[in-house]
Amino acid sequence: MDTPAWEKELSYHLLIWNHPTFLNFLEADVADIPFIRKEWARLDQDEDFVDFVSPYFAGSFNNLMRSYLDSVDFDEAITWINYLKFVRPQDYDSAMVSTMNFLEESIQLFKSIELTTYEVSKPLLKPWTDTSWYLFINNLPVNLQAYKDELAELILDFTIKLYSVDLTVAYMLSVRLSQLQGLNFSRKDIIQKNHENLSAQYSGPVGTIEESGSSRSSAWNLLWGAIVVVKIIILIAKCS
Repeated sequence: MDTPAWEKELSYHLLIWNHPTFLNFLEADVADIPFIRKEWARLDQDEDFVDFVSPYFAGSFNNLMRSYLDSVDFDEAITWINYLKFVRPQDYDSAMVSTMNFLEESIQLFKSIELTTYEVSKPLLKPWTDTSWYLFINNLPVNLQAYKDELAELILDFTIKLYSVDLTVAYMLSVRLSQLQGLNFSRKDIIQKNHENLSAQYSGPVGTIEESGSSRSSAWNLLWGAIVVVKIIILIAKCS
């Protein structure tokens, strides 16, 4: 109460108190997205309020983002990245620690996978072939552009090396990589040409690794079923 701004700050505390989802988020790092969309609709329009809440919001934002990325829940992470509007640029670093860790670990993943041990590492690629991770990367703030550029370069190089070993995974990686935005023209052009080359060679289903395996399994089941039927018909004909 000794500070000149205490009355305004008190009004912000009351504003948070009157928005239970905001209070719950700051106290427990919990976000109920459907309710938040409605309850927080105009809070970010008060610039002074955003200035006030930004340092606190950044910490909770980071904790929640960590839980989404640890569980590979890109859908929630994509939604949540939009709420960076409550974080001022000076607080970005503390808000994005978990995101930067995720990007660094992802970069290290594509640096470390060797084709000689590819089958062992293949399960680690599932989030990159079966999710919309590119939408999350596309929505990252511009101060993380260097991470995006390096990750795109590494995935591109990996798909080029991988296509002769596992065309399905190389293609699915390329499908998502080709949808990255905000890359420089030359890199985007190389990615697109590489994807066109893979598309020309790939004739399987455009789905996930599991769906591709399931489709191949179904095809083999139908084939063997047809062979059995033909053999039975031949045997019946011989008996007759």
